[in-house]
Amino acid sequence: MNYEFKENEVMMVDLHTFNIFDAQVYLERLVTAVNARVIKEIIIIHGHRRGKKLQKFVRTEFKNSKIERKLLSLNPGRTSFILKQVN
Repeated sequence: MNYEFKENEVMMVDLHTFNIFDAQVYLERLVTAVNARVIKEIIIIHGHRRGKKLQKFVRTEFKNSKIERKLLSLNPGRTSFILKQVN
């Protein structure tokens, strides 16, 4: 489970080696646990050259109430989750 923080408000997660089930469990735990006051965006690196199942899962199938919207990157191997802000 490889992740890093970029600047103060962005977290980057690399899911290249994950299958769909593991990605679902990991993302659910991550998004639920992250503090939206500190992290405003999670960049998901899912890849696309070895098949698009993980890309499709991240972009269309994964849902969480803390995600305000998903941004599709010009890079087809990346998707960003913009988190709902908490006051």
